[in-house]
Amino acid sequence: MKNYFAISAFTALLVATALLGISNLVTSPGPEPAGETSVQKFESEQAFRQFVSGSSGVRESFQGRTRDFSTNFESSLDGSSGSSGSDVERSSDTNIQVSGVNEPDILKNGGEKIFYSSEHTDYSYYRTGSQRNTSVFNTLPAENFSETDELPDNGDMFLTENSVIFIGDSMASYDRENYDKNWDLGLNASVESARRINDSIYLVTRERPSESDPCPVRPLDSVSMPCTDFYRPTGAEGGDTAYTVSKIDVESGDVEKTTGFVGSGDNTVVYVSHDSIYLTYLERKSEMEVWLNFLEQRGDEFFDQETMERIEEIQSYDISDRALETEVQKAVRNYMEGLSGDERTEMRENFQYAWGNYTDERKRQLSTTGIAEFNTDLELENEGQVPGEVNDQFSISEKDGDLRIATTVGNSWEFEAESANDLYVLDGQLDRKGEIQGLGLTEEIYSVRYVNDKAYVVTFRRIDPFHTIDLSDPSNPELEGELKLPGYSSYLHPLSDERILGIGEEDGTVKAVIFDVSTEEPEIESSKVLDDWYSEIADSHHAFTIDRKHEVFFLPGSEGGHVFDYSEGLEQVKEVNMTDVKRAAYVNDNLYVFSDTNATVIDQNSWETVKEIRFHEPSYRPIEPPVIDPPVVR
Repeated sequence: MKNYFAISAFTALLVATALLGISNLVTSPGPEPAGETSVQKFESEQAFRQFVSGSSGVRESFQGRTRDFSTNFESSLDGSSGSSGSDVERSSDTNIQVSGVNEPDILKNGGEKIFYSSEHTDYSYYRTGSQRNTSVFNTLPAENFSETDELPDNGDMFLTENSVIFIGDSMASYDRENYDKNWDLGLNASVESARRINDSIYLVTRERPSESDPCPVRPLDSVSMPCTDFYRPTGAEGGDTAYTVSKIDVESGDVEKTTGFVGSGDNTVVYVSHDSIYLTYLERKSEMEVWLNFLEQRGDEFFDQETMERIEEIQSYDISDRALETEVQKAVRNYMEGLSGDERTEMRENFQYAWGNYTDERKRQLSTTGIAEFNTDLELENEGQVPGEVNDQFSISEKDGDLRIATTVGNSWEFEAESANDLYVLDGQLDRKGEIQGLGLTEEIYSVRYVNDKAYVVTFRRIDPFHTIDLSDPSNPELEGELKLPGYSSYLHPLSDERILGIGEEDGTVKAVIFDVSTEEPEIESSKVLDDWYSEIADSHHAFTIDRKHEVFFLPGSEGGHVFDYSEGLEQVKEVNMTDVKRAAYVNDNLYVFSDTNATVIDQNSWETVKEIRFHEPSYRPIEPPVIDPPVVR
């Protein structure tokens, strides 16, 4: 028998009534019902305005998240690149998802120069509000490493052959050599994601449209987008966030094309391949809708005919969801007032058990992830849908015309369903081709990694099951093996075809583990729990650096920088004495490590420190006494 610990708002109503008598509980309206798989453009500005205003109940609980970059095995193996500089034999590149699909980051390695956009805010910024700058470092020779210039901008960067392009408070391009500004684009919306493919940048922005005057939408100063150019899910009744995708020319900064989509803002993921841009949107069924369906099928087991007829009558009223919910609650309370205390207790237990089973059996109908696929000319190509919610972009991968996507189902406080995890394979039209369901019951996905025809999925609740899935037959994915271990891995990185590195936590401290996946049943090859409580990798995979020549990886931590040799197990070869480490990069055989205020160069052959510099002063200054003019002698 199932033991449901979570109590939904409506079950809570029965509990409160059973224990306290009449309850005044009024729950907030649930999210909009999940809709169909198709999308369509708005037929008018009025339709756009109504769609946006229809989501007002969702707005108050809106929590945006911007986690959108991932890495695949192919690009990870090619983790270094050369430079045109005559003294640069090799240099690291940003940890990206797809080779040739570049991603912005706060550090860009140009070989002879490293551009680092520190998150540090210095004293002058607090005092004057002036723009924070980006530091430019000369890397060679390593013993002369120093900050030589500053660019008057800050944020994530793209680095091209000729320019440095910032995505911060605005988009701005600077000449890579003389630092003259090439172009500038004002941003009016938050940046959700960005990619660069050849000479084009694909910028995804998000904003909440004004309910009173939403049209046109202006994500950039130079873009005024008619509301009728936006797509929407066909079955949804409202959306709180307008997403725009803009194609921008790298050299000129011209916006060549823009498209848009309106949907839910609480869990959207962007995945970009060479040919497509995938934008996901989440649709949840409202608790009211599910509860009324439950009453229609099972209500006569708990309520008398008069109460059921009253609930049916209420549903025929043309009233808001909140008013409908309030009236249904009144009908339920009126019935329960006539029960004895023992009867209320028995009903509460039976109702909670039945409600839990009902929602658990329908867990894959409670929330769905819609997928809109745009080509690189920003034309809508396909739409699809899978049950559940996507954790992040690592959950999505494209291979041989198929899209693989992993989701968590039943993971909602509103319902008492038991969570589970699925993986779906969609064909070129985003129709379902294959699936595997029911991984990690009661758990949720924390990380996913696709390596060729394999998927590695980490689910977590109290322990960390590591699942290996065979995708060689896309129409019939199969679970090969499962390994349970303490803690969890929130980031997975392939070291080879047979070894997967996991970075995560165990008991509140940073943990690194190597999984041996050479056989169907994965095993732990090596595991290390660090004396450190946080790593930047938890928030951005760009913070991870691997050097395959030396067979080491760098793990930035709050208490220092950690260099591990992974050639045979895990051996820490260097501890960098620096707090709040953010990034690292290598040029030739030197490793450059950065915090917000300091940088260190390490010789990778001897692991000796070559040079340490401070390039920012602390963000505080001692209070100086006021200057008082001497008295005037008359």
